[in-house]
Amino acid sequence: MVKQLVIHLGDRKTGSTAIQDALVAGAIQSPDASIFYPTGNNHIPLAKTLSVKALASQRDQRFGKLAKRIHRSDADIAVISAEHFESVDPAALQEALKEFFPDLLGRVRLLAYVRPHGDRLVSNYAEAIKLGHFDGDLDAYHAMRLEKRPLQYTPRFNRWRETFGSSFTLRPFVRGALVNGDIVADFAEFLLGDTPHQLADSPQSNPSMSLEDLAMMRLLQSRIAAVPNSTKFQVSLGKTLGTLLAEAPEQPANHTKLALHADLAEAVQEAYLADAQALDQAFFAPETPMKDALLAARSKAVKAPQSIAAEDHLSPEAIRMVDIWAGLLTSRKAPNGSALREILKDGPRAAKGTGPKGGGAKNQKTTGDQEFNEDDLLDLF
Repeated sequence: MVKQLVIHLGDRKTGSTAIQDALVAGAIQSPDASIFYPTGNNHIPLAKTLSVKALASQRDQRFGKLAKRIHRSDADIAVISAEHFESVDPAALQEALKEFFPDLLGRVRLLAYVRPHGDRLVSNYAEAIKLGHFDGDLDAYHAMRLEKRPLQYTPRFNRWRETFGSSFTLRPFVRGALVNGDIVADFAEFLLGDTPHQLADSPQSNPSMSLEDLAMMRLLQSRIAAVPNSTKFQVSLGKTLGTLLAEAPEQPANHTKLALHADLAEAVQEAYLADAQALDQAFFAPETPMKDALLAARSKAVKAPQSIAAEDHLSPEAIRMVDIWAGLLTSRKAPNGSALREILKDGPRAAKGTGPKGGGAKNQKTTGDQEFNEDDLLDLF
């Protein structure tokens, strides 16, 4: 059985995909410690059994199967990773650990990263556009979040610490605070501490999209949204196309980065300054990374609101091609339309014709809750 269990809790939009890709590829290497990552992707389906009522019946089966694999391993460290733990009640995870990993109690460490409020808002907005779940501008998205699900971090992370005590660690997702300014290097340091280790080269995972690409994605998603029952397809399309755009040749030098504008940065600061200060005091004192990032957002803001309209970024010819591709993707008459939709349904790896490698996990048949990652919706609304 493994000597230690490390649970990576996310948050969302804090480089979780990069960490998971590194674990799957075996990119975190040490001559003195072995790492067991029992999945070919992430443990979101496992985490969702603790928070999604429709999946609660799968809890015992998923945790039981994972526990057997971990107990059979003789690795020094086993890792569970799922950003969906952001939506999980800490007490529910604690109960599952007591039930399925009783021999590891006292040898469990939990790690979460938290992204500054302004950066998280911008990143969430881009993801919402990419997946077709929001069609308005950044100001409207900020207003919607304030009304439906504000970015109040402190109460949630306090619950994690109250439940797990010193076994829980929170780190700021701020470049200057990360080991070598890199999330994977920082995670490896948490995982292995002073144990000698190195990182194999790995491609950037889930990089930010340019404003121009987002405008294109918004147009494409708006066309597909007109088709009934298209939500699941929009999610898969957004994730797949986002990956392909990231892997395409470098963007033009004059591409535009999505950013808060000055008035919105001031509004975001007013909305979240109290929470930033409270989180700093509770977890990072005497440092103040969350407050500093929120105040710095104003100095990094652009002067005027950025347009997300396709006609402000794309040529008429490009808009025409987007319309044609939207028609192809939604047309039942296209000879290969159903095959194309089947590829997109299973996400970026299927589109590239490759499966997950490494991590000691065998490729498994995709199940329904993996096809449509409900995590995306929970994150955005």
